[in-house]
Amino acid sequence: MSSYTVAAMRAEVDGLASDLAVLTGVLGTQLDKLRSVEPVPRRIVLSGSGDSLYAAQAAEYAFDRLPRTTCVLRSTQRLLDYGVGRSLSEPAAATLVVGVSASGTSATLAAGLERARADGFRTVAIVGSADTPVGRSAHHSVTTELPKRPPCPGIRSYQASLLTLLLLAQGWADASSHPAVLGSGGLAALPDLVERTVRQQVEPCRQLAEQILRTAPVQVLGGGPALGTARYAAAKVIEGAGVPALGRDLEEWWHVERFATEADAPLIVLAPPGPSHERAVRLCAQARGRGHLVAALAEPGDEEIREQAHLVLPLPEGCSPAWSPLIEHVFAAPLAADLAELLGRVPFHRR
Repeated sequence: MSSYTVAAMRAEVDGLASDLAVLTGVLGTQLDKLRSVEPVPRRIVLSGSGDSLYAAQAAEYAFDRLPRTTCVLRSTQRLLDYGVGRSLSEPAAATLVVGVSASGTSATLAAGLERARADGFRTVAIVGSADTPVGRSAHHSVTTELPKRPPCPGIRSYQASLLTLLLLAQGWADASSHPAVLGSGGLAALPDLVERTVRQQVEPCRQLAEQILRTAPVQVLGGGPALGTARYAAAKVIEGAGVPALGRDLEEWWHVERFATEADAPLIVLAPPGPSHERAVRLCAQARGRGHLVAALAEPGDEEIREQAHLVLPLPEGCSPAWSPLIEHVFAAPLAADLAELLGRVPFHRR
């Protein structure tokens, strides 16, 4: 009998708001110490696998906005096989490699960080526990350790990794006198916004699960930071309910996957405020015109989306776009849990 349960997934969701309130302070102390020895790097390389990579992708926007800093993503296998890659104009020490692993047990990431160290690059591990292969492989480690809980697809751990990355970017922005990168003023409101989002999305998630129950794959589309969220949401549907799913860039889906998608297949379009919003609205209109059932993640007052979407998963208004990845991912786990219940499945076990 599997030790994984849908109830454990729902408990993870219920713990998201309280985790944010606690972790912000705990992580702040560690990150202040890290930044005292690691000033703003000229180049940042983010690496991880699965949820950890998706968290890095969702946070990439924040690092990209740091002045005079570039940010790139590397999968763990690419980091190990091909290395960090050098900037022609900067020494190796000007690059900081940040490896993310909630479990800390990724042998591939640990080996990739060790290779980066051997090549002269500075390294940081964001891990659940420092006393792990990944934690021990880096110059510095930041721990996001959470209370012991039943086994479950990563939900609270994803939020912890994402929060750490965003706080790291914000701290460097403050040190550079560029606090507008994220704007720390919205940080205190996040636990309340997450709790409100969980409540408001209960019924829409259930409705969406019932509508997409027999249509695979589940296709989740997003742009910018929301692409990382889309890929994370697809992963939760796969892990939590055993349903094939795809997380894809808005424009890339239109260029490629739409040609292999039935015209009436449902789509989940992430349409938070931000630079990709216009493309999300246009894609909703294009998809609806083809006959697709369109569900959209958007603010309730977004009239452009409401005109095109059949169902809206509501986002609370007033969240800074840069912090919004901490809100946007919340729908994924309840949707996966609803699908699992309707199909009579448990996480990580399709049958």
